[in-house]
Amino acid sequence: TSERTKVKYWYVGIPGLKLMTPKTTSNGCRGLHTTSNGRTYAVYGNTVSELKATGQLIDIGTLNTSGGKVSMCDNSETVLIVDGKFGYTISTADNYLSQITEEGFPGVAVEGSDMSNGENGPSHCVCIDTYFIVNSVDTDKYFWSAPGYVPYAFDSSNPQNETLWNALESGAKIGDSDNIIAMTSTSQLL
Repeated sequence: TSERTKVKYWYVGIPGLKLMTPKTTSNGCRGLHTTSNGRTYAVYGNTVSELKATGQLIDIGTLNTSGGKVSMCDNSETVLIVDGKFGYTISTADNYLSQITEEGFPGVAVEGSDMSNGENGPSHCVCIDTYFIVNSVDTDKYFWSAPGYVPYAFDSSNPQNETLWNALESGAKIGDSDNIIAMTSTSQLL
């Protein structure tokens, strides 16, 4: 065909692409994220893995869910993963995966309430100026973390431990009455 030929589709090959890893699950790849410092993380089923440049997958932990899309973002030291019910972090220093259990994080059951764990958890996340921002599923609300979210703050025995998710650090979409269904950042400053 030439440039003047009218065709409905034009397929162009992209040389240099190769299969990185043959890993598959019945749920497929739920999410893939390359961090600001060049590391790549993937979620297959309920398994979180780091994908090395060689194609090797290093499993680092499991999520509480095994289906549906996950959203990931990072501030170069911490990767945040949300799956629509729960939130997790990976410390990029040691690939330590942990579930977020602070009451200020959407989806975490508040003591003394009848809300079940995972209800209205976040489905999307972004990182802007070292703040993590997440939505709360089926609501018009969004929440943000403390700035400079760093792995040491997870150690409750550390006297410098701070509250990384405060329920008062939240807002609601105004204008239209519909819920927040997705979030993205149009500019990244770390």
